[in-house]
Amino acid sequence: MSSSPVFAVDASTGGKVRLLATSNKLHVRASELETKLDTLNTTCSNINVSVGDVDVNTDSLETLQTAGNASMASVDGKITACNTGAVVISSTALAPLAATSTLQTAGNTSLSSILSELQTPSALATESTLQDVYTGIDDVNMTVGDVQTAVNDVDSSVQSVQSEIQTNGSKLDDIISNTAGGSPSRSTSTLASGVSVADGVDIGAASSLENIDMSSHKTLVISGSSSVSGSIEMYVSNDGGSTYFFAESLWSMSNYSGSVNTWYKVIENSPEMVKFKWVGGSTSTISFDVCKQNW
Repeated sequence: MSSSPVFAVDASTGGKVRLLATSNKLHVRASELETKLDTLNTTCSNINVSVGDVDVNTDSLETLQTAGNASMASVDGKITACNTGAVVISSTALAPLAATSTLQTAGNTSLSSILSELQTPSALATESTLQDVYTGIDDVNMTVGDVQTAVNDVDSSVQSVQSEIQTNGSKLDDIISNTAGGSPSRSTSTLASGVSVADGVDIGAASSLENIDMSSHKTLVISGSSSVSGSIEMYVSNDGGSTYFFAESLWSMSNYSGSVNTWYKVIENSPEMVKFKWVGGSTSTISFDVCKQNW
């Protein structure tokens, strides 16, 4: 079975060219193929497509565009005019002492001054000023040493006072007892009763009661009489009777009843020990009473 002849079109001449049978295979010249490809490429580059002629499905894009337009319209309604130079802040979340432009400027100025001072200090310590400081520290150390010495001296004195208080504790107890309030406590005794006492003799010694112990009493009241006029000298001691000192002279006087040559004396805060001497120029018969009191 014979096959019909096959023709091709010559691109350069437009004429027909008979193709030879090739066992159902098409043989093409490479030069012709390249020529056709160049022609096709040129043709494709000259194709212009009008958007209006293209049918594109934009349903989803239109929905999104509608939503975007609504949002932009809302924003546009809220911003009618924006003049950044005339913006006034009606309310703020800043704290009362938060930084503002003015405070920030002042802070920057201060920081700049500090930085300048650190870089170029206006006053630096010199060897002379450091020596003055060192000398001052030595003076302070000496003063502290003097204070410590004075404190030690005071402490020693306080310890001495404490020791003295402890040593004389019983006497202080007696003083407290004697100065306590309440009803008076009296102890009356007779120093001499019609005893003949020569001039210059201790009245108590004449009756074997030479010393009057007042260590446990506060007040001493004496009263008495003599057969002749004269005076009585009082002597006191605060060392247990080891040493007596003259205190005063008591002169005889008249009493309320008109009797002469009598004595009466109240001695407040009496010394520890007391005794009396008759000084009348001659021997006298003496009666003498002693009253010890506490209040």
